[in-house]
Amino acid sequence: MVLRAHFGRIDEKRKATLDSVLSTVERGFAAGADDITDIKSKMATKDDIADVKSTLADHTKILSDHTRDLAIIKKDLTTNLDERLQLEVRVSAIEKHLDKKIAA
Repeated sequence: MVLRAHFGRIDEKRKATLDSVLSTVERGFAAGADDITDIKSKMATKDDIADVKSTLADHTKILSDHTRDLAIIKKDLTTNLDERLQLEVRVSAIEKHLDKKIAA
């Protein structure tokens, strides 16, 4: 009888422990499900990523066009500056020549 009473208590303890473990596992699964739902609500979709890629491609093309335009402008400025310097040298030479003729 004492032996049976002792085993009865073990079964009750095991049942309490099992209930506790099951409750913990259920709460863990519920929390995991809530986390997954939260992640899904904030996660980007394939369409979102496709939109970003499209926008990025558009902006990349625009930047490429602007870079090309700036390179052309820089080349034109360099060319024009060189031509201006050449004209200054020529005008200076003409002025010196005229000053000599006027002085003579």
